Amino acid sequence: MSAVRERLPNRRLSETFAFECNGLSYLASISRFQDGRLAEIFMSNSKAGSHSDSVSKDAAVVCSIALQHGVPVEVIRHALLRDSQSRAASPLGCALDSRCGTAAMTAPITLIVDGDPVAKGRPRMTRRGRVYTPSRTAAYERMIGQLAALEMRGRPPLTVPVRLELLIELSVPSSWSERKRAAAIGGDIRPASRPDLDNFIKAALDAINAIVIADDAQIVELRACKRFGEPKLILTVHPLRESGVLR
Repeated sequence: MSAVRERLPNRRLSETFAFECNGLSYLASISRFQDGRLAEIFMSNSKAGSHSDSVSKDAAVVCSIALQHGVPVEVIRHALLRDSQSRAASPLGCALDSRCGTAAMTAPITLIVDGDPVAKGRPRMTRRGRVYTPSRTAAYERMIGQLAALEMRGRPPLTVPVRLELLIELSVPSSWSERKRAAAIGGDIRPASRPDLDNFIKAALDAINAIVIADDAQIVELRACKRFGEPKLILTVHPLRESGVLR
């Protein structure tokens, strides 16, 4: 735990959701740091001013202070009371589980990056022999990484085997005739030209590594497609189960 409180940015990603706990309906709002980590939570229930309402609000305040002083959300979740079936016994536990619990960790993670996809460029070398990634590639990977961090919502990278699905949609050349453009959009003409599909895959994997997945070796299934369409990249990571149990 840090002695210094981490301040929230003035503009931040927030989410409001409803849930139930012990027969009562609650409303919660959460905000996140720029890297996607949970930063604060507010809660109230349908019985405004009641003891349960006051307790839930106080718990949310204490939780927010702990988060802003560097306590990981998983440490807080595991410290809260649970019943014999490992279900949260308090409103705070229910709220955190709904956004950071097992169900959230086993759901597919999808990123949609609008605009022309960028393939992995060949490493460049300076006159002094320093190797670096081309600026266009580096900027695109940073953008995917930022979107991935927001989507992960402060959760640690997946450590289980995963299936990766990647869709690359490229712009149709503006010089093509209307007939040829329609054929491309309809899938009759495919972008069988450079950049190679594997270079798009490399850029996407480097961008999500250590954010969505802990290591590329976890990818045991891969499906990738390159086609013409509205320019964008769609990446979906599916956590996989082995022997019916998520490792």
